[in-house]
Order: sequence, then C-alpha cells, then structure tokens
Amino acid sequence: MGYFFLLILLGLFSAQAQEGVSPEEAVRPVTTSEMTQREIDRRREGIFRLNENLDLAERLYLAGESEKAEAKFRLVMRQTDPQTSTAGFYKRARTGVAKSLAARALVKQKEGKNAEAAALMKQAADMDPNNRIVAQESAKMQESVTLEADPFQGNPAATADLVEKTKEIKRLLALGDQLTETGQYVEARKRLDDVLRIDPYNQAARKKIEKIEQERILVADKRYAASREKALAEVTEAWAPPLPAKIDDTKTRSTGSAKASHSAEILKSLATIKIPELVFNEKPIREAVQDLQRLSEQNDPEKKGLNFVLRLPPSTEGRDPESASVSLELRDVTLQTALKYLCEQIRGGEKLRVEVEDNAVFLLPVTETGGELETRSYNLPPSLIANLGVATESLKSANEDPKDLGRRILESIGADTKIENSSQVCFRDTGKMVVRNTPNELSKIEQRIRDAQGEPAQKQFEVETKFLSFTENDVKNFTFNLQMNGNTSIPAPGIPGVPYTPSSASGGTDGLRGTAGFSPGGGSLTALQNLLDSTYPQYASNQVGVNASVFGRGFAAMLQLLQNAIGKDLVAAPRVTLADGKQSKIVISRRMYYPTSYTAPQIPQNDSGTGAGFVLPSNPTGFEPRDIGTTLEVKGESTAIPRAVDLDFTNLLVEDFEGFIDYGSQISSVTAGPWATPVPVALETINVGQAPYLVPIFSRKSLQTRVRLLDGETVGMGGLISDSVQMVDDKVPMLGDIPMLGRFFRSEASQKIKSNLVIFCTLRIVNTDGTLVFPNDDVNPEYAQGNSAEMMPSVP
Repeated sequence: MGYFFLLILLGLFSAQAQEGVSPEEAVRPVTTSEMTQREIDRRREGIFRLNENLDLAERLYLAGESEKAEAKFRLVMRQTDPQTSTAGFYKRARTGVAKSLAARALVKQKEGKNAEAAALMKQAADMDPNNRIVAQESAKMQESVTLEADPFQGNPAATADLVEKTKEIKRLLALGDQLTETGQYVEARKRLDDVLRIDPYNQAARKKIEKIEQERILVADKRYAASREKALAEVTEAWAPPLPAKIDDTKTRSTGSAKASHSAEILKSLATIKIPELVFNEKPIREAVQDLQRLSEQNDPEKKGLNFVLRLPPSTEGRDPESASVSLELRDVTLQTALKYLCEQIRGGEKLRVEVEDNAVFLLPVTETGGELETRSYNLPPSLIANLGVATESLKSANEDPKDLGRRILESIGADTKIENSSQVCFRDTGKMVVRNTPNELSKIEQRIRDAQGEPAQKQFEVETKFLSFTENDVKNFTFNLQMNGNTSIPAPGIPGVPYTPSSASGGTDGLRGTAGFSPGGGSLTALQNLLDSTYPQYASNQVGVNASVFGRGFAAMLQLLQNAIGKDLVAAPRVTLADGKQSKIVISRRMYYPTSYTAPQIPQNDSGTGAGFVLPSNPTGFEPRDIGTTLEVKGESTAIPRAVDLDFTNLLVEDFEGFIDYGSQISSVTAGPWATPVPVALETINVGQAPYLVPIFSRKSLQTRVRLLDGETVGMGGLISDSVQMVDDKVPMLGDIPMLGRFFRSEASQKIKSNLVIFCTLRIVNTDGTLVFPNDDVNPEYAQGNSAEMMPSVP
C-alpha cells in the first residue's frame, strides 16, 4: 500500500516538472561540427601548453638550472607519445633530457665526483643515441672511472698509498681549476703547490701554475696602467690650490681629556710634598740625596715617595766628585725647593741640575748634554734579582745601594756598564730598574729581561719598500720659418733629424725659435740628452720645406711640426729580513767606474806634411767606483704593542746614472798661411779637434726616517709631485696678429714634464722558521702570502 502511494506522488511531480519546462529550454542535441571544433580547440591548447613547457625548460637549461630543466623536459615526455602527432614534441623533450643530464654530468665531474658524472653521462647517451659527442664523452668518463678504480691496471708496483695519493692529486687539480675560474689565483696556487708536494714531477700542475701566472700578469698590467694614470692625474690636480676651510662659529671642537703622564705626577709630587725640617752640615752629596729620598717617603701622604738618581761627573786627576758636600738648613719647604737649593749649594764639586723622567728624578751635572744616551725603565722578574745571591755582610751593604745593585744586574746579563755618562739604579723593593745607556745596550738589556721572563724567542721582521716613479714628457711644436737672401742663392734646406735654425742675410723669421727656446734644465732625461746631443729626437721636429728663387732672390719656407710624448717609469722594491733590535743592509747595484781626471790635450809641434792639423785628445787618468742601484739599510725594534714595530731607515737610496755632460771645447790653431813669406798675409784659424771633458750625472732618490708600523700595514713614507711647464710663443709684431695669414709669422711650442714619486713600506712579523706570526691579512692578502711557495723557485 505504501509503495502505491509513493508511485502516485512521483508521477504527479514529474508531470508538473514537464509542464514547467519550455520548448526552448529543452536540451538541444550537439552536432558533429561542434564536437569537431571542440576537439580542435582542446588539441590546440595542449600544443600551446607543450610549447610553453619546452620553452621554459630551454630557458632553465640556459640559466644553468639543469635539474629543473630536466624535470620540465620529462613532464613533456609524459604528456606526449612518440607514435602519434606529438612525436616531434616527444623527440625534442627527449633531446632536452639528454643535454640536461650531460650538463649535470659535467658539473659532477668538476666537483670531483667522477662516478656520478659517468652514470649521468651514460643516461644522456642512452636518451640521445644519435649524439656522437655525448657518446664519446660518456666513453671517456667510463674509462676515467675505470682507471680511477684501478689507475695502474693491476700493476704490482702500485701500492695502496700510491693509489690514495693519485686520488688526492686529482681532487686538488679539480679544486684548483674551480678556484682559477672564479679568480682566486692565490688559493688555486696553494692547491697546485700541494699537488707538487705530493708529486714534484706532475706536469699538469706545472702547466696550470703557468696559466695562473699568465693571468696574474694580465691583472698586474691593468693595475700598473691604472696606477700610472692615477699618479699623473694627481700631478695635474696639484696645480689647484686647496680651498680654505669653512669654520662654523656656532660649533666648537671638543677634545678628549688626556691622562697625566708619570712625569706630570712626579712634578706634582715635588710641588706638594712638604718637608718640615731639612739640615745638612757638610754632608756628602750622595748621602744627602739618600736622606732626601727617605724624607720624601716619610712626608708623602701616599707613603710612596720618589726615586732619586744621582749621576756625578767622571773623576779627573786630583778631583773626586764623590767628595763633594752640601750644607743646608731649611724649614717647611716643598721637595722641589729643597732640590733647587741642594743643587746650588754644592761645595767641592760641579753644580747639578734636575731632570724629571717617567719613573725617577735625575740629578745630573749642569754641563752634561746626554749625547746619544737614552733612559728607560724596566720591571725586573724576581728571579733575576734572587739569582745574584747574598753571601756576606759586604754584599748586603752593597745590595742596599741601588746604583751598585743595578750595576751588578747589568753585568750579570752581559750589558756594558762602562760607557761614559751611563748609569743604572735598581730598587729591590719595587723590582724596578732605571737605566741610562745607548740604544744598542738598552735593546740588549730588554732582550735579556725577556729571556729571563721566559718570553718567546726574538722576533724577526720582513720589511719591503717600494719606489714608484712615473714620469711623462710631452712636447708640442708648430713653427713656421721664412728666409730670404739678398742675392740669387737659394737657402740650404733643413737636415732631417736636426732642429732647423734659420740664418738670414737679408730678411726672415729666424727669431721664431720653436723647440730651440726650451731651457735644457727641464729636469728630465730628455732635457739632459739635449745638452749632450742637439739631434736628440725629442726636439727634432718633422720638417716640410720649400726652397726656390722668387723675383731674383733666394727664398725658403720651413714648417716644423712635432707632437712627442716620452714616459719613464721606475719600480724598485727591495725586501730584507732583520732580527729584533738588529740592523740589516741590502745592496742591489752595479759597480761602475767613472773618470775623475783627464790629461791635457796636446797639439803636435810638427804641423806640416801629411797628417798635419790634428790634436792628441785628453784621456782619463783617474777613475772613481760608484754603486748604481738600490740600497736599503733599516733597523727594527719591537714595542709593547705585539703587532707594532719601530723601523729606523738610516739609508733608503735609489741611484741611477743619467749620462755625461761634456765640459770640453774646440781646440783652434792659428797659422800665418800655407807658405813662410815675409809678405804679410791674413791669419787663418783652423779647428784642430775636440778636447772632451766628460763629467757624469747621477739621480738620487733617498729617504731617512723613523716610523712605527703595524704588522701587514702598508704606509706611504714620502713622495714628490712635480710638474714643469715651458712654453714658447714667438711672433712677428703686427704680422703675427693678422687673421689666418698671421699663422705663418708665429711660433708656438710647449713642453710639460710631469713626475710623481711615491715611497711605500710594508711590514710583516715572522717567526724564526720563516712563517708569519699573524698570517691573516685582510688588508693586503697578496703580501700575506709572501712566504708561500709562489715566491720561491721551487716547492719545499
């Protein structure tokens, strides 16, 4: 019964639904043409997607993203079928997968993963069997992997150690190639040096090193050109005067507070410590100074007192400085006032003066200037004083004398205590010693104290100096000369290579000098050569001339044109290694001998017949040797700062030979004619010959200075910028001012000599084995490798 009612309800609803649908809304059947068009659109969209994926894969491959490109190519292969109309897309995608695999294989090979590279290249060859290049590369890689697994092919002489070394060499060579490609030449050279340490006969490493050095030479040439342009630009900029500083009145310069030095503290103590009563009655001067030191401790609020050092003048015959005495009676005075009266009231000896140092107050003779002596203070290790020992009462009393104690300590460490005006005092309680001596002895004392404290071995310093000199000489000449004779003779033309000097008997523009107007003291090699040889090409202009006879008169016109540039660059870089506190000298030169004296020229008395009219020239008789080259003499001393070194350049010299200047002259002979006759004849002067007197000319570039440098630091120690300009502007009055035509009556010449000299110094602190103490050098990484194998002829 229930099913019956359900069927009735379904029938009623379906009838109502059919009544509500209009005929227009009824489902229209799809025609064949419409179905065909829809299929065409779908296929077109599929082809567009395939092309889009292939283009994206190609772009990824060209960008080096081989793995992503391979994924896109494989996606296209899955979406296509080689047996249908999409076979072209399938073939293109398969080729793309092959070349992506080949690219990945090459990357793996550079990383040294030869086995993975061979597997990838094998897949690429299988994907594209028609590509002979991929097949050949796959065969090579397979052979390489086989050789790597067994590089000696069962040779019984190949040990396991040899096989491991071969693998390491291949890895280092591959790493060296990668570093070279990225421009890391220093690191690449290190890896190749490691190869040569394993196998000194490895030809591949030698060839790669040669390639790296060639690349570094190209880079160095570019840096040289840039440095030269920069140096010459600085010469030009030097003409501009510096602008005045702009001062803002509303702002004030703030300075930090400086800490008072020990000398200032001692002066303050001298002015503040007061002595209630001081009575000396014919008291020896040394005992008086000791009492004054005791009173300074008693009356010092901090109970520290001051250190006093007494140095008397040396003993002379019949006079003992120790016998001098002093008589004083003072009350409620400062220590400074007491010292003043004590130095003035000395009897039986030379008066004293007060000198305040960082750690002590010195009482010195008024006539002593100190000379080359220096004063330094040292904190002594307890073992150095304890090793002296105390055996007798006499030694105990001696130990109480600071001067004797200081002398015994210095003698025990081998220092010279007998130098004139030297002194030394040591205070046992504080362990402080004050020494006044020569710098060499002070350095020796400092080294001995370091040894007693168990400090590391003496340091060594590697010092390199560089002379960089750039010179440029530019000459320009535009001169037009006219010459006219009073007769019909045509003036002689100019001689090629010789500056034209017109001489006019009737008229001409011989006053237009051109390069002949330059002063020879231009300060360059070319100017010096012009003194020696007037035909030097720097001043010999190109000449265009016309000679003719015009209206019965000889006429000549000469146009001189020249634009000449000569450059001279110099790089001298001596390097020397020296020990701490020692002086080293290096000389790189040629010894040449130069004449200093000549014999007088002689004219033979027999001046008739064959061979008459000659002169015996002067000949050099004395010579002087001279070293031409580079000299470096430097001394280095360590400081309290571990990375700082004091360098004293006593002689830093670059000397060069520039040429000779001839101070000789022509020798003339005056004769009365060819025949001896009583008839008066005109005298005749004949130039017999040249009497040379050559004097050498040298150029010197030297420097003497004392600087403090940090390890790995390069500083400029000096330099010179010079710019010499000579200009010649000659013209014929009025005629030279005529437009256009006046150019024929004018001479313009200029010479500019630019020179820039810079002196640099670089310091490295090295150990006794030659290694760097501070190897990390971010400022100058190339110099930090100064002790590596690349600076040596062979690999250690």
